[in-house]
Amino acid sequence: MKLDSRHRSALILALLVVLVAGLGYLAYRGLATVFRDPEALYAQVNALGVWGPVVLAGLQALQVLFAPIPGQVVGMTAGYLYGVGWGTALSLTGLGLGSWLAIWLARRLGRPLVKRVASPEMIDRLDSLSQRHGLLAFFLVFLLPFLPTDVGCFVAGLSPLPIASLVVLVLIGRLPGVVLLAWLGATSQTLGGATIAALAAGAVICGLLMVRFRTKLQEAMFALMRRLGVG
Repeated sequence: MKLDSRHRSALILALLVVLVAGLGYLAYRGLATVFRDPEALYAQVNALGVWGPVVLAGLQALQVLFAPIPGQVVGMTAGYLYGVGWGTALSLTGLGLGSWLAIWLARRLGRPLVKRVASPEMIDRLDSLSQRHGLLAFFLVFLLPFLPTDVGCFVAGLSPLPIASLVVLVLIGRLPGVVLLAWLGATSQTLGGATIAALAAGAVICGLLMVRFRTKLQEAMFALMRRLGVG
């Protein structure tokens, strides 16, 4: 039986829901562990063998879609278990998949979905920037720290810009941060459990501080964009 485009989209969305639900369960188990004992998480993922990289990439994809998942911890875990090179590759694979899903879902489901993850003011701001500067605006959003990268993926889905080009910009823009997290994770192999726990806690605390001062930090970055001629 041949499916029309609407039924194909519904089928793909259903499969994605099943995938996200399965990975969400794994994420829940992993996150519950990391706050109790970071070393236990490393042991759990490592015990998965060949499925370990799949789980880590899946967690990175999920953290694009669901803000509560700490991407910093996942990125450090990838570096700790697989080194800087493979850890970076795994994180980028997951980020690329998650970004593609966010853009694709926003393009399919439209503004009502995006309003669930972003304020109307931020949607209008990013939408206005994209209309005036196209791909360059989103590249800076993905590159500069403190800007709403994940939200930017959803808003990008409302634009007519090519999905493939947007995902490439996500990967390039997020590469420095991904490499740094993988390096921190890889170097922590020579450190004790207390130091590893401190690094993981520090990453989470930094994330919480970013949430607390998010507005001021974002305004500083938008001001920098204006100085660069994108505003």
